Amino acid sequence: MTPEPDRADGPHVDDLAAAAALASLPGVGPRQLRTWLDGAPPTAVWARLRGGELGRRWATAARPVDPHAVWSAHRRAGISVLLRGRAPYPAALAGDAEAPAVLFALGDPGRVDHGPRVAVVGTRTPTRYGLGVAAQLGGDLAAAGIGVVSGLALGIDGAAHEGALAAGATLATASDRPAGPPVAGVAGGLDHPYPRRHALLWRRVAETGTVLSEAPVGTADLGWRFPQRNRLLAALADVVVVVECHATGGSLHTVRAATRRGIAVGAVPGSVRSPASAGTNDLLADGCFVVRDVADALVAVGLARGA
Repeated sequence: MTPEPDRADGPHVDDLAAAAALASLPGVGPRQLRTWLDGAPPTAVWARLRGGELGRRWATAARPVDPHAVWSAHRRAGISVLLRGRAPYPAALAGDAEAPAVLFALGDPGRVDHGPRVAVVGTRTPTRYGLGVAAQLGGDLAAAGIGVVSGLALGIDGAAHEGALAAGATLATASDRPAGPPVAGVAGGLDHPYPRRHALLWRRVAETGTVLSEAPVGTADLGWRFPQRNRLLAALADVVVVVECHATGGSLHTVRAATRRGIAVGAVPGSVRSPASAGTNDLLADGCFVVRDVADALVAVGLARGA
């Protein structure tokens, strides 16, 4: 997707520039942005902030910032700025109680809404079994027209998207039927892929789907941003599937976010002797549905969508 037009196109771009500038201020998180932008255009919020109406701290932080310079930095990186309530902000997120007021995107954010979506998540330190299951599940879901959502992390997340992309490439050459587009949610700025070894994977996902973040360019992957990212993954999904997860793994943040939203959570059973399956086996013992193959996930998607 081509980023939005430049400053000459008027108030719409002014709002996008102000939104990017607000998100770039030190110490501003998703909750603060939602509070500021609830019912107010970004340009008005920026003016109030620069004028000191929102507190001296924020006025001081905003004083050296040029919103259109921030906007231009995103354009140069090929990153789109999305505002809740304005296309092409994903409809799948718009109704969420914690929907980001501002999102940044690589690729085409419109692809998020092309069909059902399943988040496939898990540990960064999987077994060979877990990697194989994640790749096969990602591929089978994509081949069935399901968008695979994940966090582009090492391990299970990356394997699921590798499988989805492979299935998409196969369908592109052998069938007129499109694969489900990959969708990713990441914690830091879209100009610095993390982990670095997944930089090519980021680009491949953006080429056929989209990579989303709440963080502007130049933002490091700070620890507090990962639980925020995990709630974004849950909000994007119709169903969440955990392939492998340790007993206290980070994927449980995604599970809790999904549970708060009433989103079905499934888990892949694993060996009771494998620490990498301790969390998923616990989820199954707690009542999550069993995912043995893509058919189990597709049944859950059908139930979630009332099919």
